[in-house]
Amino acid sequence: MVLSLEETLPVLTTYIAAMFVMMGMGFALFKAKMIEHHGIAQMSNVILYAASPCIVVQSFLTDFSMQRLIEAGWCVVFLGNYYWRYHLGYQVCVQK
Repeated sequence: MVLSLEETLPVLTTYIAAMFVMMGMGFALFKAKMIEHHGIAQMSNVILYAASPCIVVQSFLTDFSMQRLIEAGWCVVFLGNYYWRYHLGYQVCVQK
């Protein structure tokens, strides 16, 4: 499924505008000395530990598709093969 530019441009513009508003608010708060460098680190931790998991969960909220399940299965097969060859296989060869 390929989306056209007319469908994606308004959504993309909205997200970019929201990011600039958040950056502007952060800049204004920093310039007004309402937050310091220590506060910036705390805000980064909040985003890292609270917002990121919410975004990941939201990205998985899609309709079920057999094609997507098959593709995920192939990913598991290929990643398992990679892990076995380059991580476990190497350790077995070194121990002999």
